[in-house]
Amino acid sequence: MHITSLAVSNVRIIRQCDIDLTKGVTVFVGDNGQGKTSLLEAMYWASHTKSFRHVANDDVIRKGAESAHIKVRLTDDERPQDIVATLNRVGRDSVLVNGQKLRRNRDLLGTLRVSIFTPDDLDIIKGSSSLRRDVFDDTLHQISPKYVAAHADYSRALKQKNALLKSQEYEPGVLDVLNASIVSSGSQILRGRLVALSQMRNVLQSSYHHISGENSDIGVRYIAKVFDNDHGQDSDPDEDLTAEEIAVLFAAKIEEYSSIEARRCHSVVGPHRDDLYLSINDRDTRTQASQGEQRSMALALKMALHKVVHATTGDNPILLLDDVFSELDIGRTHRLIECLPAAQTFVTTATDIPSTLKVDETFSVIGGDVSKSS
Repeated sequence: MHITSLAVSNVRIIRQCDIDLTKGVTVFVGDNGQGKTSLLEAMYWASHTKSFRHVANDDVIRKGAESAHIKVRLTDDERPQDIVATLNRVGRDSVLVNGQKLRRNRDLLGTLRVSIFTPDDLDIIKGSSSLRRDVFDDTLHQISPKYVAAHADYSRALKQKNALLKSQEYEPGVLDVLNASIVSSGSQILRGRLVALSQMRNVLQSSYHHISGENSDIGVRYIAKVFDNDHGQDSDPDEDLTAEEIAVLFAAKIEEYSSIEARRCHSVVGPHRDDLYLSINDRDTRTQASQGEQRSMALALKMALHKVVHATTGDNPILLLDDVFSELDIGRTHRLIECLPAAQTFVTTATDIPSTLKVDETFSVIGGDVSKSS
């Protein structure tokens, strides 16, 4: 799969852009604040129906405009496809694939697969557990429509349950129905995460070694109350558990914590509270690793998840590298370039292009205007 053309209007400071794209490595060069990242943001939105910057659509639409438009033409070397998206300040956004309007935006997931690398990826390692859950779930969304549906069902039931607990006026039978829905959809989420964890473990180790240049021992564990032992202590889950077996454990754990949930007025058990624990030589990467180690781990984690998508779907996601090299020393820069997958790649930079990066095409971005460099 690769993008053959990108047309963008009213996305951030970009008024109008319509460019043909090569299958190899394309670099967008320009000073900060000129619109380079907005081009990657448009491609990401066409894949995920949201910005990777974790902002509302209003922030994506150019100031003074009522809507923004993104058109991506892509091909898998057999058939072309068009994704046309309209982001509106008022009213619903719309997405058309090959001229057909999607009933739900989430149905787009899997049509265009991309992997995004940004300097903010460091927050995945240093920040809250929600960031690690999000990057895990975004990967799974690109793999399985069933996972997307399970996540939507879980979020809906969880929201209803928390509202019910806060009201403190409810029939126990209503809570039982919501818990049953949470267990059913949540078990599918947990199963998906465990499978992905099993697939990425060795890849994470090798990716970290390559990027960091260090032969460190990398650990990765899934932390969840559902799998706590009888004494409430964290224990490693059996990664071969089926969704049905997880459901039994999940239902029992909800029952165990029912009085606590009633007292706290919110749900405390489930995949919305879980975490991914990463370590380097038995040191917690979040609190005990150097910034260089943390940056290497962030890149290795994103690379490992990219390869999980490739191995599972057979589709090599498009790589989006947003100003990544400026945050790395020369050694890590060249080692990262060496282990980049053979996929269509888009790079933004405000500095010099690394000498070892084989570039097929370069565009200059100035004040939102995009032009091909000679």
